[in-house]
Amino acid sequence: MMRKLHTQLLQKKAVMGKFSLLMFAALLSSGKAKAQWNDAPPSGKIAAPSNVRACGSYKLPALPEGNYFLCPGGNGRVLTPGHVITETQTLYYYDESMREKSFTITIDSMPAINFHLHGSRNSPGTVWLQATPDAGKIYWYDVPERGAALGTGTGFTTPFIAQTTTYFAQAVNGSCVSERTPVRAMVAPLVSGHQQGKGKKDGHICAPICNNHAARSVMKEETALHVNESLQSDFSLEAFPNPNTGDFMLIASHEGEYKIFGEQGKLIKTVQITKENELKIRVDGLKSGVYFVVGNIHNQTIINKVMVIQ
Repeated sequence: MMRKLHTQLLQKKAVMGKFSLLMFAALLSSGKAKAQWNDAPPSGKIAAPSNVRACGSYKLPALPEGNYFLCPGGNGRVLTPGHVITETQTLYYYDESMREKSFTITIDSMPAINFHLHGSRNSPGTVWLQATPDAGKIYWYDVPERGAALGTGTGFTTPFIAQTTTYFAQAVNGSCVSERTPVRAMVAPLVSGHQQGKGKKDGHICAPICNNHAARSVMKEETALHVNESLQSDFSLEAFPNPNTGDFMLIASHEGEYKIFGEQGKLIKTVQITKENELKIRVDGLKSGVYFVVGNIHNQTIINKVMVIQ
């Protein structure tokens, strides 16, 4: 029996390398015939390590017994549990049946946003924002923490917005997540207070988008919008009644295509206003909320804010 065990020991030493003879001798002297190789390879039941991905570093978990090896066959540098891995690599260990196992540790680097670009426009609408990471992928949010991603990629088009809004870009590289970087979508404020013509009690908000003209406008219950006086135009767009219960008439000074957006920028419906329908059209079926009717006439954005209360 002793000779057989000694032969097994020599065979195992040839495969495993630096296993201790003293440990095996101690087991024999204690009368334990079912001796295990207790020096380098683990014995008993273990939670087998598996492929893992970590950010920056990874601490080797404890094994019931034994160590990790950099090379197969029990060769190479020995790494003990608790050793911190900082580079991607494959390690080897031995299960309770002396079978060699391996697993790969992938170490990701912490990404950073090395460039971001604020966006702006001269009227309510969507705004293009941009952010570029040094590694990984960009995710966009409308809150500084948590929340659901609105989109991915270096470029992001905001929902329809009527005022300056801050969005947040976050870089994700595997298991590493950067802090969120604020990126502003700026909407130029509309200038109000100018009346069109003497003795007139009504007017419209101006929303120019070309030639960088300053907006000169008049607000009528914050609902109707008009192009700027600098262009000497008489465009108008009104909803009647406003507020309403979801059923109203849309009246415009010029024919064209008009789109109705929800408060979050979702396109609800598109209507055509023509001279044949006397430059007005009935809109119905809208639920309670805030809507924006948008038309683009001669490169001018005309917007009407509609309130639906049910």
